Amino acid sequence: MTLPNDPLWDLKLKIRTGGRDYSLLDGDNYGYDPTPYSALKYLKRSGLIESRDKVVDFGCGKGRVDFFLNREIGCSCVGVDFDSARISECMANLKSYDPGKSGSYRVSFVCCKAEKYQITDENCFYFFNPFSPEIFKKVLLNLHRSKLENPRSMKVIFYYPAGDYIPYIFQEELLSPLAMVKCRNIFLKAREMSEIYAFTVL
Repeated sequence: MTLPNDPLWDLKLKIRTGGRDYSLLDGDNYGYDPTPYSALKYLKRSGLIESRDKVVDFGCGKGRVDFFLNREIGCSCVGVDFDSARISECMANLKSYDPGKSGSYRVSFVCCKAEKYQITDENCFYFFNPFSPEIFKKVLLNLHRSKLENPRSMKVIFYYPAGDYIPYIFQEELLSPLAMVKCRNIFLKAREMSEIYAFTVL
């Protein structure tokens, strides 16, 4: 679903991130469905992400999350996606992107499988149902390993996690609940809402 403010934000950022694409949908990968800008504004206001953070957006699609967070918060962002066509769209968006007065060009993209991404000093990790919980388990082990090698505070943020994620993320021993943000009226109906869940990596 394209929400009314989504095209306006794309115009403001000078990028193109609309539409959905499930052509690569399979048991492991869940397809492209961008986070609504309305939810990203809730995330911004929550204070869960700060300008000093280094964010990795797993399953970045066309880069919407990365461009928004960089411009509106000032944090550095890395978008990771296994689909080379999506990364090509990210790079095209990067060329036209307007970071505004408070943003920067600290945005980059990597084409690789999430479980193969080499985590260094990043401390914040964003997910919107990009792949199966089985792949997420592998990514989480990489996060934990990175924290052991380079001790630091690390956050994992989920927007509107799928049903098969919910039981897992609350039972996972390497995650400790940090915060939950209700995103009211995201889907244009007064009674509908979605949530952003944040966890600390132990």
